[in-house]
Amino acid sequence: MKATRRLPRVLLCSFVLLGLGTQVRLAFADGEDAAACNAAFEEADRILKGSKTSEVDLFAARDQLKVCVRPTCSSWQVADCTKSLVAVGERIPTIAITASDEQGHDMVDVKVLVDGVVLTERIDGRQHEVRPGNRKITCVYPSGQTTELARTVAEGTHATLRCEQPLAKPSVAVQHATNSGESEPPSARHTDSSSPSSTMRWLGAGALGVGVVGLAVGTIFGLKASGSKSDANCDPQNFCDAKPLADARSAATVSTIGFVAGGAFAAGGVLMLVLAPKAQNKVGAFAPVPMAGGGGLLMTRSF
Repeated sequence: MKATRRLPRVLLCSFVLLGLGTQVRLAFADGEDAAACNAAFEEADRILKGSKTSEVDLFAARDQLKVCVRPTCSSWQVADCTKSLVAVGERIPTIAITASDEQGHDMVDVKVLVDGVVLTERIDGRQHEVRPGNRKITCVYPSGQTTELARTVAEGTHATLRCEQPLAKPSVAVQHATNSGESEPPSARHTDSSSPSSTMRWLGAGALGVGVVGLAVGTIFGLKASGSKSDANCDPQNFCDAKPLADARSAATVSTIGFVAGGAFAAGGVLMLVLAPKAQNKVGAFAPVPMAGGGGLLMTRSF
């Protein structure tokens, strides 16, 4: 009977001890949570109030604020940390990256790195959070080519940046031509001073110069012919002194030849300058040719 009476007392003591142990564990857990909340709150406050001359680590501050908004923290801590968490989220800047190939077509199979850390494996059109400050964005194309963008990202901004794939490197033949001193490969060189186009321009300029000289000669001898005729003392019946009249006729002939030849050469020179080809394909050329009663132009065309 005595053993039977002691059993309820033992059970009662066991329940009491179990309850005390649970309360102790809960109190210990509450103490740990409270310590974690206090530490997170203080660390977030320290980060956000850091040196004004250095960049604020908004990501580290956000991680701490996420701790002190837990329901186990004090109500005033939860309220304060929640407000700060929203403000920090608004301060973190974001960037979206687009990319194009050599022809300007959009590409998506491009890896993007920020300060050497992978931001995204391919273009996805989303805004990605980055740290504020001077950032180096690198786009890596499937060919291995890279494009780098240096940007200063301000807090609270949301920017879209575009990477353009650089042109492909020249072929080995082109590089050899460049290294050997040639400015351009044979297929890409333009006409030089000995090309038909340049020759035609020189001929045009020369013909124009000859034409100007011819016109000047015609003008001078025309004036001389007029003066000599005046010296011939011609009467109303057109009887004149022989010597001045002969001089006037000679000067008139030279003047006529000068005007005709000068006009022809000048016109030909202008045409050659206007029609001189810019490309090295079909080339036309004009050459002055003497003709009876004046001059002319002969046009040749090479293919």
